[in-house]
Formats: sequence, structure tokens, C-alpha cells
Amino acid sequence: AKPVQTEDDKKNARVIHDLLYAESGRSFDDIYKFFDPNLERYWAINYPTYDELKAEYEKTWTKTENTEHSNVRINKVSDNTYDVMSTYSYFSLKDQKQKRVKKIRS
Repeated sequence: AKPVQTEDDKKNARVIHDLLYAESGRSFDDIYKFFDPNLERYWAINYPTYDELKAEYEKTWTKTENTEHSNVRINKVSDNTYDVMSTYSYFSLKDQKQKRVKKIRS
């Protein structure tokens, strides 16, 4: 059965949307505000520091421009756990072409 969506879930979905928007703005300080200070994992980094997170974002930014999430859908999996589906578009500086990826983040 699908988990019941609460008012808190709606607020969390808004925060997720706001994070995706902040990512497109490429200001790491604006992005970092969305991370829990006790973050346990970011991709392959366990207990990442501010500097480690910033380095990951900046590494991506050296490879891409014009990043955007569209068709965002957020589905509750369980308490405080969501699948985020979106179409991620970006301009690849290496290939010099616009690309689009459908992906899921949890």
C-alpha cells in the first residue's frame, strides 16, 4: 500500500523542490542550507564535510552548464524517505551539446 502523505510530507516535497532550484543557481552556500549538519552520506562520501560537499558540486560545475530539473515527481517511500524523479538537462562542456537524463534520486 502507498504510504499516506501528511502535511509534513508536503512541506518536505517543497524543500526538495527548493533544493533542486538552488542547485540550478549554482551558489553552494544556498545549496548547503538544505543539508542536515549530521549528513551521513553523499554519494560515495561518508559523513561529508562542507568542503567535501562543495568540492563535489564544483567538480560537476566544471563539466556542465545550464543545469535544470524538470518534470519533478516526488513520491513518499516511508517516513522522511522519498523517491525524486526528474528529467535532468545540462550542457556538456566536454561534448559541447545539450543532454537530458531521466533519473531517480532517493
